[in-house]
This record gives sequence, structure tokens and C-alpha cells, in this order.
Amino acid sequence: MLEKILVDLNRVDGVTGSIILKDIFKKPEIEAIRMPKGIKSESIVEAVGSVVSVFNKVGDKMGTGKIENIMANYEGGKVLAFVKDDKALVAVADRSANLGLMKAFMTRLLEDI
Repeated sequence: MLEKILVDLNRVDGVTGSIILKDIFKKPEIEAIRMPKGIKSESIVEAVGSVVSVFNKVGDKMGTGKIENIMANYEGGKVLAFVKDDKALVAVADRSANLGLMKAFMTRLLEDI
């Protein structure tokens, strides 16, 4: 089921890879992954876990509650991460990807993880 979620997500125009992480606030681990060759999954786990934890702490300090998602634009692409309970659904996309479409699609998929 989780593999199917990632296969569906990777069909969104511009999405080049995706990953589902568990225990995101403790010791993040890969639950499912569909990334292109050459991307080191261990570094993604560590980086996403750190960013989610930091932004979750910011939300606590500001009184805005738990983190729900993070969107980032880079020179070479985009990263979108959604958090639900102790899991994260992360997508990597090229610069042409439509973040609004990715967000809508990921919100729907998040219900199944």
C-alpha cells in the first residue's frame, strides 16, 4: 500500500522522487522510498528529520501547534514534506512542478499513510 502511494505521487508532473518516514520526531526511519539513483536515502532521512524537528519546536515556541507541512524551493528543484502523527510524506520535484497541485495530491495521500 505504501509503495502504491509513492508510485502515485511520483506520477504527478515534475515529481522526481518520494519517501515515507516513520518516527519522524524520534529516530526517523524509511518506511517506503521511490527515489532516483544517486540520491543517498540516509542523508534524506537525517535532513528531513532535523528540519521537521526544528520547525516543530518553532511552532511550539510560537504557540502555533504541531507542524503540518514544509515547502522549500531550491535552485534545482522543490521539496515538500507533510507530517501526520509520527510520519512524514516527502516529495522531491524539479523546478517546473506545480506546488499547489503537489500539495493537494499529497494532502489526499496523507490520509492513507
